[in-house]
Amino acid sequence: MTLIFTLAGIPAQADVLFLGSIQGEIRECHCGGGPAGGLARIKTAVEEYRRNYKGITIAGRGEQYGFQPDTTRDQIISQVISALKYDAVGLGATDFINGSGWLKRNIGYCGISYVNCNILYRNAPIAQSYRIVISNGRRVGFTSAISPEYLGTPVLNGKLTDIRALPAVKELKRAISDLSQKTDEMVVISHLSVEDESVLVKGYNSPKPLLLLTGRAFGGTDTSYTTKNVTVIKLGGLGRHAALVEIKQIKHNEPGRCFKLGDDFKQDAMLVKQLDEDYPLKESATFNLPKTLATRSKGAESMVFYYAPDCPDCRQVINDSLVVWKERADINVEMVDISIPANYFRLMGDEKKSGTPTTDMPVVLYRNKIYSGKDDIYKKLCKSLQ
Repeated sequence: MTLIFTLAGIPAQADVLFLGSIQGEIRECHCGGGPAGGLARIKTAVEEYRRNYKGITIAGRGEQYGFQPDTTRDQIISQVISALKYDAVGLGATDFINGSGWLKRNIGYCGISYVNCNILYRNAPIAQSYRIVISNGRRVGFTSAISPEYLGTPVLNGKLTDIRALPAVKELKRAISDLSQKTDEMVVISHLSVEDESVLVKGYNSPKPLLLLTGRAFGGTDTSYTTKNVTVIKLGGLGRHAALVEIKQIKHNEPGRCFKLGDDFKQDAMLVKQLDEDYPLKESATFNLPKTLATRSKGAESMVFYYAPDCPDCRQVINDSLVVWKERADINVEMVDISIPANYFRLMGDEKKSGTPTTDMPVVLYRNKIYSGKDDIYKKLCKSLQ
């Protein structure tokens, strides 16, 4: 037995649909390659697969909430996920953004089937260690863990006083040992560090197949792989990506694949209307920016900063770096909101000129070169500006 990941709509029978992390992104993102993700599109995808594949299981990676606390936004996300009846959801670091007490109450209130095997809340498990789901006659076990260092991020300072994180790999091995006696296949929804994932994969010796679902960025080129009896799929985040899993007997292991929740999955109109009423668009990401950013210097270099109004990564880069770049490197920054159609097509034109497709937001055009996504901007662009 092995786990095969195929593009949407290809297999005759599917067992599990995995959805990536939402990270507070309620609405679709007009990123490079067209609009994608958002709760209304996720709802459409879930309903389509339930309608087309009898007995399909729905699982989510976790990290439903964003990097900034917002209980109104996150309660809406929880209610939608609860209504979609996910069979299993991992627990990630950003799920603690409103505090561990809020999360524990929310787990109970919304009844979401969280799984986590290494986090204690007031010395008791914060969620069920694992969950077993029957999928087309097969018993599939789901578990999840967070590497403790991910809970040390500054955005969680003071919010985890009731939380204790046990060693992630050790607890996962314990859960896997238990599941191996009760299931046909096992799934680890990973919120592990690269080092912990490597230890887990290298040390896995069960004859039963294991799927490791991780959140490394998926930029359009699938980097999933199979080693020994473990299939690793790099699902991507921000609710824009999914993986369709078929469990069947084959002779050779094959790597998994995921796909983008693009415009071929139309947004659910009723949910769009509900979101507009319950959680209207807040201020633009440029709200209350320092006035110095709007001033222009003669003879200074130019930078174009493409952002989406409801994009948390855009807001982070704006607040952390834009003013610093302007002052240190003498740069004039042009802010371009891609929720305006003309600006979106402008971004597409800049992509074509530079020969670099964008895969994430925000996007920076500097010296005729495109930098796409927070990680790319911090790792590559920041070095050239120092």
